[in-house]
Amino acid sequence: LGRTPRSNPAVYIGAFDDIRKLFSDSSETKARELPAGAFSFNSAQGQCGYCRGTGFEKIEMQFLSDVFIKCPECNGRRYREHVLEVKLEGGPDGADSWSIADLLEATADDVIAFLDGFPESSSAAKARAKLQLLSEVGLGYLRLGQPVNTLSGGESQRLKLIRSLAENQGKRTAAGPTLFLFDEPTTGLHFDDVRLLAKVLHRLVEEGHSVIVVEHNLDLIRQADWVIDLGPDAGDEGGHLVAEGPPEEIKKNEQSKTGQALRG
Repeated sequence: LGRTPRSNPAVYIGAFDDIRKLFSDSSETKARELPAGAFSFNSAQGQCGYCRGTGFEKIEMQFLSDVFIKCPECNGRRYREHVLEVKLEGGPDGADSWSIADLLEATADDVIAFLDGFPESSSAAKARAKLQLLSEVGLGYLRLGQPVNTLSGGESQRLKLIRSLAENQGKRTAAGPTLFLFDEPTTGLHFDDVRLLAKVLHRLVEEGHSVIVVEHNLDLIRQADWVIDLGPDAGDEGGHLVAEGPPEEIKKNEQSKTGQALRG
């Protein structure tokens, strides 16, 4: 995902471009004659002049890890004050009034609800569709402005998956079907999040792509079309083909072997 703290989930999956356009198209923005770049924290037109849009100040320590504190000028909100004064009214019945910084502080699930307040906006619809993918893989709790370099390995894998889905919703890539490789994507996930992840993996297959998952989670393994079981143990004791085939066939073979051993 990269190590720059300037990148966040909204930027990475392409939703932030649509969100910025939603703000730049508002009547309040036009009345203030603000340029579209004012809503980018990477642009000098709108970013805080002190922290340059990072939202924090980095203090380098000689013998310890660097310390990051909120920017004393913008209080971690990244933007100049006149940009933060532009607010949109969204959510249920337009009850929520948010600035661009408020939106970055909100979770993906909360932003989805906020964008429901703009049914006529194509920018809101595009952003909502991409953010919905975050929710579908169990990442709806992520703040849109959270730096990607603070995400866990499992979160990073799912975010990469979402980016691919967002870029190719409903179609194959320009180069044709894609091979997706995942390394233990269920690590640390609640069983309900595993269910959500499995739905997205099935969706990839239904769209013509191929998915290979290195995994130990039996709930996910049993949903595979084909299983390759390597072992019999780990490390130097592994590397041999123990079984392969559809999960049901492997299960029947193992039950048959167990029955023969008991009769023997």
